Amino acid sequence: MSEEAPAIVGIAALAIDCAGPEAGEVPLAGITVRIDPGDLRLTLRDNGRGSDLRGGDGIFSSFWTPAGQGTYTLRFRHFGASYTVTVSGSPPVRR
Repeated sequence: MSEEAPAIVGIAALAIDCAGPEAGEVPLAGITVRIDPGDLRLTLRDNGRGSDLRGGDGIFSSFWTPAGQGTYTLRFRHFGASYTVTVSGSPPVRR
């Protein structure tokens, strides 16, 4: 039995500052997510392009294509959080 790579996965993180930036503070340009296994570093953006539906709304996003089925750990260093996800299934058939 051959293992097929799953379809594209959307990853998003909400990062808002209700009070607005402090004087001299640089706005957040992107959020880096480390994905293991594979030591992949993926940058989520809030620019209204690609996977990001609307720029400047505080939702940083990107697409990720897992190497295959299995369990992955996503580490959001900016937030000090980690999440474990299990990827299963096959990609949709293109005709």
